[in-house]
Amino acid sequence: NILRGVAPLVEAGLVRLWLCDPKGGMELGMLEGIAHRFAVTDEECIELLQDAHDSMKAKAALARVKFGRKVTTASRDFPLDLVIIDELASLTDNRTIGRDVEELTSKIARQGRAPAVTLVSCTQDPRAKVIPNRSAYTQAVALRLSEAIETDMMKTEITASWRDPI
Repeated sequence: NILRGVAPLVEAGLVRLWLCDPKGGMELGMLEGIAHRFAVTDEECIELLQDAHDSMKAKAALARVKFGRKVTTASRDFPLDLVIIDELASLTDNRTIGRDVEELTSKIARQGRAPAVTLVSCTQDPRAKVIPNRSAYTQAVALRLSEAIETDMMKTEITASWRDPI
């Protein structure tokens, strides 16, 4: 639904999609042709996240000069970069890249708002070992959690990470 909602903005050049589908492209593969970046292997996903982070930093520096503070309206010159990871657990569970994924997603989630970069990480397992940086995400949507404790975890994280948007 997120992708359907932004489809007209992608077509207009106002949103760039950075799609990471480490399950071999089974979920997001149909969007490869319209994605700014598309990754399916663990190595490609970490490279995509690093490039998204580097792009975010460059956009922040440029926005500071051009706008004085932050990007307030998406444009072709300053599109919203929408980074979507379709199964975060498969990346954070990877002993080789898990720590890097954690660090990059944390930085993108915490620093992306001003330079118009949004991170959406999807997982079927909301436990802290899967999403060790849950507090970096300002929004959480939980569907079909399997245990009552998972609902409590999500409520706690939403309450703990909520910030007043300024």
